[in-house]
Amino acid sequence: MAPAFDDYSAWLSNYSDLLIVASPKGPLPKSEIKELMKGPLGAELARLGIATPEQMDYRKVGDGRLLRAFARSHASLPANSDYLPILGLNAPKTRYKNIEATELLKLPIHPSLLLEALEIRSPLPSSVSPTKINHFLPEILTRRARALAANLRGEPIDDLLKGVLAESVITPATLLRGAVPACGKKWTTSQRDMFAERILEVADMTITYLPPSLLRGVWTDPNWIQCSSSMPDDFVRTFALLDSMARRDYIAMEREGRQWLQMPSDSALQRLFAPVALSSVLISLAQQENWKGLVSAEEMLGGSVSSTGQHMQTRSLLKAVAKENL
Repeated sequence: MAPAFDDYSAWLSNYSDLLIVASPKGPLPKSEIKELMKGPLGAELARLGIATPEQMDYRKVGDGRLLRAFARSHASLPANSDYLPILGLNAPKTRYKNIEATELLKLPIHPSLLLEALEIRSPLPSSVSPTKINHFLPEILTRRARALAANLRGEPIDDLLKGVLAESVITPATLLRGAVPACGKKWTTSQRDMFAERILEVADMTITYLPPSLLRGVWTDPNWIQCSSSMPDDFVRTFALLDSMARRDYIAMEREGRQWLQMPSDSALQRLFAPVALSSVLISLAQQENWKGLVSAEEMLGGSVSSTGQHMQTRSLLKAVAKENL
């Protein structure tokens, strides 16, 4: 698309259908979804279960910068054209092998603040409910995150469990609370490892899908953990990192991420949270549009961090975005 269009943005309408709006000349105009929904489009979207502009905005997964970065990260693949229709020729092969473009489709469900930092989308506000149609996975995960956060805050969750398996909420919350070591006693290695795993599990299930207001009492001033004064320093630093992410305080995210990466090595925390800390630093620098700082941080800090999955994709995409802006 890049040679023919100046700007483009992408939305996911369901699990796998990617819709791209492109401008042949100049930047895309600012979307006026609220105004569009006042016309015939509003009735059509309501028929499909989408009633608010926020619900539509939540389906946005990429802008021009991110889509170009995604293309550059796969630059070894040939471009499609009328003269050499790669997509058409390879379609039988991809269907036979059940290959999907999962990297792009997984962007809205990755436990990362990447899309927010690039101002592509934000979590649904607490005043807006997910739609009742279950064809967009981030909305299902948002309902689960809201119920899980409410459970950890000690609030009733019966109404929030509609459309969500109760076990997917109650079990992680119960396991997290149960993994907190007893007050006043030295934490054993197995206790540290288990607690670290449970923290990361619930952080991944909540932070990406909830605004800061719904993360209070969970990662900001968490009220589900007792005796925090006896917590080891490396866990104190980890909770400080998660707090900065929950508050969307990008300056604090960079600071806490850098400080976390300077901590002495700890088996469970280092293995689980080093990729989180590095992603936090890079995402913060991207939000500040400090592209030189982002490349420098990747070079200085990235060599000692083994990222996989979503964190590796975050690093790859942000490096590609930075190159375009240097």
